[in-house]
Amino acid sequence: MGAYIKQLMDKKELLKAGSGYKLENKIREKLDTAYGKPEITIKVTNLLTSLADTIPNMAERDYYKEALICYRYGSLRAAVVMTWNIAFSHLCDHMLAKRLADFNARKDGVKGQISTFNNFSICFALPCNERSFLSRF
Repeated sequence: MGAYIKQLMDKKELLKAGSGYKLENKIREKLDTAYGKPEITIKVTNLLTSLADTIPNMAERDYYKEALICYRYGSLRAAVVMTWNIAFSHLCDHMLAKRLADFNARKDGVKGQISTFNNFSICFALPCNERSFLSRF
């Protein structure tokens, strides 16, 4: 088995990845074309794609579509970070539009009032152990 792995690595079809190995992208795509993608991968991809049409805010929808592109190309960390940015922005917009007074009344120990989107950096720049006020919303 060791000789076969060495042979694949010499041909750059198998790449070292941390403590294991990974197929080179073109080889993986060739195998996916020949044998198909796993059913669960197809279902998850279709579900994630269909979610884009349910996002009413066009800016958030466009940003989500970019996150889907990252997901499709295997840039999973980028897809997660982009999706989190959408969720965070949506949460801040919701607080500003509908819960601002309640949020300001409950932000224990955080100086200043929140009045704009940029003011949220006051709250979220704190160490994690000081963010307990977020669990109330």
